[in-house]
Amino acid sequence: MNIYPSIFDYMLKQLDDNIKYLNTSKAFAAFIMILMNIGSRYVNVKFSDTQEVYLRHVFSKNVLVFAISWLGSRDIYLAIIITVMFTLIVDVFLNDESDYSIVPENTTIKYTKQLDLDGDGKLSKDEIEKAKDILKRATKLENKSKHLNALQKFKVSDTYMFPN
Repeated sequence: MNIYPSIFDYMLKQLDDNIKYLNTSKAFAAFIMILMNIGSRYVNVKFSDTQEVYLRHVFSKNVLVFAISWLGSRDIYLAIIITVMFTLIVDVFLNDESDYSIVPENTTIKYTKQLDLDGDGKLSKDEIEKAKDILKRATKLENKSKHLNALQKFKVSDTYMFPN
């Protein structure tokens, strides 16, 4: 029986000690805040389409949840647990396309039923095109309304007479 700790045990102990130090470090907290600010505003990195999709939909969400969890708890282990739990809940249990979804069936098909004009339970190309047409018309009306409001503001400012 070996009474001396193994190299692996020693490395794990060192890693744990370093993480515990980072958990209480105000400098590390400030560094993370700076990284978040720079990363969200100034870093412009060109990615391939595949990389961009991965970063936008998978990686960035988990990193953001971890960063928020760590900033709130100041505990890396707890932040990892919260990130894993959040990912499981959102991506597995509340995802209506997952096999393990707990979302009631009647709430997942609500929007499909509104678009399904013939009631056959499937969206045809014609129904999708009609929905797109409605969105286009709504966008045009919104733009027209914004244009008229801007024009009205211009007329009001144009009719104001400055004293001589």
